[in-house]
Amino acid sequence: MSLFKALNARILAALDQHAGQSVVVDVALADGQLLLADGQGVRHSAAWRDLSAVLALRRECYAGDEVVLLLEFDGRRFCELPASCRGWVELCEAIAALPGALPFGQWHARVLAADFGSAIKIWSAS
Repeated sequence: MSLFKALNARILAALDQHAGQSVVVDVALADGQLLLADGQGVRHSAAWRDLSAVLALRRECYAGDEVVLLLEFDGRRFCELPASCRGWVELCEAIAALPGALPFGQWHARVLAADFGSAIKIWSAS
């Protein structure tokens, strides 16, 4: 991660902490679980088999922009994963392996060309 992106991520994390929101900084897949950790070290998990949809969008940040993935579980729980979190590339590879998922190069190009906040559907269980 470039110095610029690292500083931007730290600024955003500090603002989110002040606002009472948690930002995922670490993501991993292990034993059928999606494992998440926020900047405060709080850990969360969700069963990979419960994944029901994946969307991607570009968020405007204070000093640039960032691509984020929105993961939906069981049609009701959501988590947002910024490209700056550790394990994001591996997560994108796992999503690309899902049957019917758009290839990374295809959806990523669409997200970069879309307006800020316009979600691109990458994969859906239905």
